Amino acid sequence: MGIRGTGESVYVKPEDIKEVIKSAVDQSNDRAKIIAHVGALTTKLSQDLAYSAADSGAHAICAVPPFFYGPSIETI
Repeated sequence: MGIRGTGESVYVKPEDIKEVIKSAVDQSNDRAKIIAHVGALTTKLSQDLAYSAADSGAHAICAVPPFFYGPSIETI
């Protein structure tokens, strides 16, 4: 069960992500634990989505760290 995407959330408006999370919480009617993915391209947006998920009643959140920062030459 769940929304099984492949990373397209960066193309979705934050308001739509919030609506999907709220809808999932409402539709689950406590029959399932809702884990909202709040990873975003900025920390501020990720934080905003996390607070919105909590306000919507999501049971937990998950997020990936920023993935667009490549390693430096020194790191390699």
